[in-house]
Amino acid sequence: MAEESFKERVRLEIIKAAKQYKTIYVDYEYLVCSEAFVQNDYYIVAAMENNFQHLTGVHSNISSQDFFDKCIQGTLENTDFDFIKRGQDEKAVKGTVRRKIKVLPDMMGLFKTGLQTEENFQKNKVVCSFATADGACTLGFSESTKARPKSLIKGNELKNPKLVEVILRKKVGEELFNEIIVGDKALLKKYQNKIQELVSDELFTQKVKIVFEINSNPTAWSNQEIHFIYKSGTSVDLIIEGTYCELQIVGKDNLEEIIYAIWEILAWNDGYFYKPVEYLVDDIERDVEELFRVPYYVTDSKWKNSALLIGRNHREISEDIITRYIQIRNVGREQKSLNKTLFSSYFYLHSENYSAVNIEHRLVLLMHICDGFAIAFLHGNQKNNGGNINKVLECIDVGTRLTKKYKIGADMLGVPSDKAKEVLQDTRTELTHYIYKPSSLGSFISDPNSDTDNMVNLYVFYVLDLALRVSLLETIGATVKDEIKNYLLDENLDWIRLEKHMDEECVIPRNAIRQILEKLQAMKNDED
Repeated sequence: MAEESFKERVRLEIIKAAKQYKTIYVDYEYLVCSEAFVQNDYYIVAAMENNFQHLTGVHSNISSQDFFDKCIQGTLENTDFDFIKRGQDEKAVKGTVRRKIKVLPDMMGLFKTGLQTEENFQKNKVVCSFATADGACTLGFSESTKARPKSLIKGNELKNPKLVEVILRKKVGEELFNEIIVGDKALLKKYQNKIQELVSDELFTQKVKIVFEINSNPTAWSNQEIHFIYKSGTSVDLIIEGTYCELQIVGKDNLEEIIYAIWEILAWNDGYFYKPVEYLVDDIERDVEELFRVPYYVTDSKWKNSALLIGRNHREISEDIITRYIQIRNVGREQKSLNKTLFSSYFYLHSENYSAVNIEHRLVLLMHICDGFAIAFLHGNQKNNGGNINKVLECIDVGTRLTKKYKIGADMLGVPSDKAKEVLQDTRTELTHYIYKPSSLGSFISDPNSDTDNMVNLYVFYVLDLALRVSLLETIGATVKDEIKNYLLDENLDWIRLEKHMDEECVIPRNAIRQILEKLQAMKNDED
């Protein structure tokens, strides 16, 4: 009776497991990816019905296919199997069967997160192409083009396990794997080059949505919508409205590269990095902090609040512009270039991390950046630092020699117009090498006989910064009209007029109104 009781329990468990085996293993194929795989890039698990009997550990006189069919039909009888195997003690066989029956349910739940694997698995005389384990059981797979379940062992028998990072699934008969069982699209990207011909394009397609907060100061009017298709069919949608910006990208290739390129191009246009407040990947919320790969994506509030928009509501962001930007932005030492460093230095210059750096050091670093930029993109001369800086300045300072607005502003702050460009070279040399130069900005400021004040350092910084931004945008294919360049310089001239309370009238209407109100308030105060 005891034997019959054990055999009956085995029969019932086998029947139950067979139905699960068909649903989970036989009806589907699985694509498994892990860093553990060196011999093969991946493994495809394709179980057959006649694999099942061997996994149970019992002996049968009927074929393995008939054994499985009877299990599925629920007609398997106690006489269809036994525990007698050549060369093995019956008691030992029963023990093996008992262990296998116990872990068969665990086998059915093996395709899950946290699964471990090992290539070239071996246990006693059993050799497998690879094996997986979850702690409860170890399942070894055959050595074939499509791996089949070969050996089920209780417990974790892996010796050098690594994590299974991706498992994909498809129904038998379907051409491509189309469902992610373990991992996500980000991990899938890691193995894309190895498996993309086996996988549906839909699994490589991601939807990324980032919502940014935009500066609300009066100069930030900028409502705009941009829609285009980037390479390989990636759709880009950018909506800017008030203090809200939404960027949505849907595609399968290089999404991260595109996102950061757009974020940076927006910063070149507007003078600061928009602040991300919401980040979703395939409609799943992610921590926005993940976007801050480096600290310079947080702009110092001082520069953010004083930033002037170049593109305003006509920012140019397109496939060609992004392509050109990436081409020049990501060139580094490996290509015997310092473009990466140049761009990073510029962004750090305006970052929160640099908030305590004084204006002189900011200015000389900006001059170095302008110098390098001119050499790289404006046919500058490595032996003419001052000329290189002037090349950048000329990108924004339109007009005749007599009406160059940069010189006008310098003159308003006490630097003679005929010295306005000369001071750039001398200031760079003085602050770089700490060698006294009589025509540097510092010399004018410290001269007791001069009307020059510390505003001139800020003024030169603002103008050079705008000039570099304009130059970069034109380099990547955007158009900055002369009227915009004049507006930018007029904003700086108005800033001088307002800060120094000059009688000369402001040019920008908004500034002119402020000037009138300040004058009226001053008159009222005098009367009081």
